[in-house]
This record gives sequence, C-alpha cells and structure tokens, in this order.
Amino acid sequence: RVKAFAIWEPLAIMHEIWAEGGIGPARYQVMDRAGGPKAAIFGRTDDKPAGAGFCAIHDGIAMVHALEIRAAHRGKGLGKWMMRRAAIWAQENGAEWIAALCVQENAAANGLYASLGFEPVGEYHYRIKPET
Repeated sequence: RVKAFAIWEPLAIMHEIWAEGGIGPARYQVMDRAGGPKAAIFGRTDDKPAGAGFCAIHDGIAMVHALEIRAAHRGKGLGKWMMRRAAIWAQENGAEWIAALCVQENAAANGLYASLGFEPVGEYHYRIKPET
C-alpha cells in the first residue's frame, strides 16, 4: 500500500494534522512563499490520514520541515516513509542534498532523523524584540 504522497497544494486534512501539532498560519505562509519546487508530503497509515510535512528546494538543497505525525499513528514507521518520499521527490526535482529542520527539544523527530543518517549541522533560535 502507498504510505506517502508528494503533492501541491496541501489538502485540508493536512492543515488539520499540522494544527494538531501546533503548526499554524505563520508556517503556512512560509510554505506559500517558498520559491522553486515545493511539495506537501501527505502520509497515511492504517488506511487513515496520519501525517503531513513540507519540502522545498533551493540551490540544490531540499529542506523538510513541519513534519507532523498524528499521535495515534506515531511509532509505526510513517515518519521514515514520509522522509523517503520527500527524498525521492527531491531527487526527481533536482536536489543533491536533503536537510530537515527540527527543534532540539523534539526527541522523537531528532531520533527519526538520526536513524536515517542525518547529523546536526547547525542551530538557530528566534528572537523577539521587546516592546518599548
């Protein structure tokens, strides 16, 4: 059975999955603004919609972010299937490298990426300008 699809535009159910994971309009705007090839990665398991992610290519590098698996479907290997689909899509669209964005505190996601051979290459943090 097919586990993951690369599509564009994201389906409504994907927005629901992202919202369950705390991914909202600001992140959707990043996805919409991305230039060049981009794809929403939709994951299914147990014949149910279970995951959503985003991948875009810039300068030969495919960047995956907003990979979210519904709580009821975690631990079933769907994250690996979705990352494989993202990698295949990226290669088909000219990417030579693939990277994933993830916060340090997300142990499950960091474990997934490590199991796929990814290594940390950098860090970033957000700053908020205090109101004066």
